[in-house]
Amino acid sequence: MSQFAWVEMYEEIAAKLLDYENRQGELISLIQDMLSQGLKPISPNDRDKDGNQVLLQEIDPFTFFASFNRDITPKNRSEILAYLKQTWDLKAEVPTAFEGIPTTNNQSSWFFPYVASRKQEDIPNLWKLAWEAVTGEPEQLDQKLFDTCLQIKYSGI
Repeated sequence: MSQFAWVEMYEEIAAKLLDYENRQGELISLIQDMLSQGLKPISPNDRDKDGNQVLLQEIDPFTFFASFNRDITPKNRSEILAYLKQTWDLKAEVPTAFEGIPTTNNQSSWFFPYVASRKQEDIPNLWKLAWEAVTGEPEQLDQKLFDTCLQIKYSGI
């Protein structure tokens, strides 16, 4: 067992997320539902080429993870994870402590730019990287794909 209480749930969520690659609208709907229930996930609002606010039409798993893996209180993070546990019938216990895990910035939690600046391959490449990260071994990670994903605006180490 890991010394970190969040590992089991994060692994279960990562595996579950892979089922949503072709159902990204459902992930966006989950975020909207979280907001309607008073939770504090990432924003589901994109901006079109004219700067108008529009609903996201696509999302990657890293950005979805940012809903509960950013600089919000441990209580808020646990509440989002409890929502996912119930919604997805997850088995892992909801963690209340998050030591040892890096978080994203609250003002910049997406791993891709607004739709007007987004390349067609950005989101699919992030999904490919997620598949490799979840189902493969770290030393087998496709370095070219990793480097490609690092070039996506707002992605980085």
